[in-house]
Amino acid sequence: MSTVKQLSIRHPLLFYGVPGTIALLVALAFWVWTFHVFAATRQILTNVALVAVGATIVGLMLLTTAVILWVLVSVVKEAK
Repeated sequence: MSTVKQLSIRHPLLFYGVPGTIALLVALAFWVWTFHVFAATRQILTNVALVAVGATIVGLMLLTTAVILWVLVSVVKEAK
C-alpha cells in the first residue's frame, strides 16, 4: 500500500486526473448515446442514463481530488 500511497501523493494529477478524465470521456459517450436515442424515439434508456450520471460523478470527484491534492502538495513543497 505504501507504493500506491507514495504515487498518489507524488503525482496526484497522474494518479487521479487520468482516470477522472477517462471517466468523463466515458460519461460523454453515454450522454451522447442517451440524447441520440431520446431524439430518435422520445424514450430515455434508464440504464444508459444511469451509467452516464455515475461516470460523470466519479470523473468529477476524481478530478476534484487530483486538483486539491496537487495544490496541497505544492503548498507543502513551498513551505520547505
